[in-house]
Amino acid sequence: MGFREESKIYDLDGYPTIFVGWQMSKKSFEFATQNLKEAIENTQAKTIILEHHILRDLHYKEKIKDVFELVEKMDKKILTAAEFYGQENLFLEAWRKDLHQGKIKVDVEGYFKKLYKKIKV
Repeated sequence: MGFREESKIYDLDGYPTIFVGWQMSKKSFEFATQNLKEAIENTQAKTIILEHHILRDLHYKEKIKDVFELVEKMDKKILTAAEFYGQENLFLEAWRKDLHQGKIKVDVEGYFKKLYKKIKV
């Protein structure tokens, strides 16, 4: 993903927190979190969009609470792409088991129709 320093938006793939202690070490997570905080501190972008891997974890906000605190202190925003477009988050990967078992129903087609209207695709 291209990033230009003069951009007002910074779009990042967050760390896959669901793997910490299983396929990835806590030390690696702490290193990645520190890198994320440094990137936020060193960019002029006011909006940080976290995506992909981190959103596989429904508790990602709790796990990177210090990142959210930093963003707030710096008068910046941290959002998902869905939130950026005023949509609710669809945590399809995190919900995979419940979706498969029919415990959760999601109107994906309706969701994207609504989104496309907002972004005029």
